[in-house]
Amino acid sequence: MNLPVKRIALIATALLSSAHGVLAQSSDVQVSTSGGVGGAIGGLFGLLVAVIVIAGMWKVFTKAGQPGWASIVPIYNAYIICKIAGKPGW
Repeated sequence: MNLPVKRIALIATALLSSAHGVLAQSSDVQVSTSGGVGGAIGGLFGLLVAVIVIAGMWKVFTKAGQPGWASIVPIYNAYIICKIAGKPGW
């Protein structure tokens, strides 16, 4: 075996043996599953976005002469949006 091929084989062996520890996911690493403050802030942000989207859709539905509550019913709101746009509901 010539020297460059031997070096490549040695490097490949070293990489594969070090990757084995990563892929095996040894149990000496502790992972926290709690979200903490970041999870709470993310949850509040998601809730704020949802409230803004619902309020906007409610306003669109009422301006189009449809009941506002229809904007929060998942499949029915798609049907009403089609009716507002003048397209068939199916």
